[in-house]
Amino acid sequence: MRNYFLYIIVAISFYTISCNCRAGNRNINKQPLSTTSYVTIQGHLSPYEPVIIYFTDKYDEFETYLGVSDSNGIFLKKIFLYEPTLATVVRNHKHSYVWLIANDTLSLYIPSNNLFQYRISSKSAIYNNVLAYLYDFSGHYNLSDVEIAYTPGMNLHYFDSLCMAYKNRKLKIFKNVLSKKELTPDFIKNFYLTINNSYIVELVLPYLVPSSHYESLPKWYINKLLQYKGTFNDSAISCFEYRMAAFDYNKFLSEYYFKDLSINHQFETAQKNFTGRTRDFILYKIMKNNMRKFLPSYSIFLRMFNSKCLSNDYKYHLDSLYNIFSIASTPDSVNKATFLTRGSKKVTLYNIISNNKGKVILIDFWATWCAPCKYQFPYLKKIRDSYSKNDLTVIDISFDLRTEIWRKFLDNDASLAGIQYYSVDGFKNSLAKIIGLKSIPRFMLINKKGDIVNTDAPRPSDPQLFRMINRLVSQHFF
Repeated sequence: MRNYFLYIIVAISFYTISCNCRAGNRNINKQPLSTTSYVTIQGHLSPYEPVIIYFTDKYDEFETYLGVSDSNGIFLKKIFLYEPTLATVVRNHKHSYVWLIANDTLSLYIPSNNLFQYRISSKSAIYNNVLAYLYDFSGHYNLSDVEIAYTPGMNLHYFDSLCMAYKNRKLKIFKNVLSKKELTPDFIKNFYLTINNSYIVELVLPYLVPSSHYESLPKWYINKLLQYKGTFNDSAISCFEYRMAAFDYNKFLSEYYFKDLSINHQFETAQKNFTGRTRDFILYKIMKNNMRKFLPSYSIFLRMFNSKCLSNDYKYHLDSLYNIFSIASTPDSVNKATFLTRGSKKVTLYNIISNNKGKVILIDFWATWCAPCKYQFPYLKKIRDSYSKNDLTVIDISFDLRTEIWRKFLDNDASLAGIQYYSVDGFKNSLAKIIGLKSIPRFMLINKKGDIVNTDAPRPSDPQLFRMINRLVSQHFF
């Protein structure tokens, strides 16, 4: 059985005659912005020792953070969280799971035998004591001795007995742990779905082998897999292994029925055999995996995806990825996009990013005639003031018709938060064309490496933007 354990971790729109946002854009939210969604991981290690913390978000994209202890061995790392998360902590090429909760402090103590032990604040102590019991570095819970893999000539009954031994051993341990009365229903649900993989995943995963092997497998093996057709449901959709098993099962069906893994056959298979959020995820994953293949038909399937997928989150995220991919495919056009400074000096986007390397960049596209743009100014200023100048740079790019109007506004209004530029070609600017900028306000995020990571970020009045920036500021690239 393929081992996924190393990868688990777990509108109100403004409309004016002059400017409007895309239909369905994020709500304008007047709630106060919060800076408290952090977890602090600390401990005492060897001097300059690295520790990696990683987990996956709901789009199955990895969030990876690196922390290094100081000369005295003191380790301290703050990580921004959207929600309680099962993460993996890696030290000396060994890993352990931890349950991360916002506004919590997780203290790691490393004794001489190099096992992780936890001294934890009260908020997550119960959860992490359970995880420490199950997943410490000593390997007390290690399934390598019962790992399942089909070998040529193996018969059905023997393979089934291997699967059953694996499941029974896991279930016995998990049932003992989940019987503890002090565990909350929330934690049990997440723990069961994420670690125990759900019933469907336990059934299907042992039989999912690399697609190139299916033709050589005996008929009983294929029939066993086909038994599970239609049994996937959304009850475990929050489980990483469930989502990946569903995606791999769709690939198996595509190869079985069509002898082919092309985008159109995978797409058709998913629509016929899956429903609900499971189908949405599979379609999203198919589109994401094929994005960089430069398929002539990709735009057709993108339209189909947007019409079939019920999840606005997946549609928005894929649209954002596609914009970023378009930028990456035409870097010269984007980098050469030209803007004017207040002193009439011409600069390119490449210059702007280079001058702010190592910082998160928030770009605000606006104009003096845009009332919703002006509405965002106080929120934009609040975001800028919440971060060190070494962490965040705010850039305001005007799309006014004439530079005189832009300059006059700047001379008489001090409400803008960032460094000021003017789009020389207005909405015909190469950057505007590639990211599909046709209405304002619009906001774009660039990470510390200088990569554009979101071409249509939430508005500053939406706390979601604050959370995105927190995440980018927290990231350490290595």
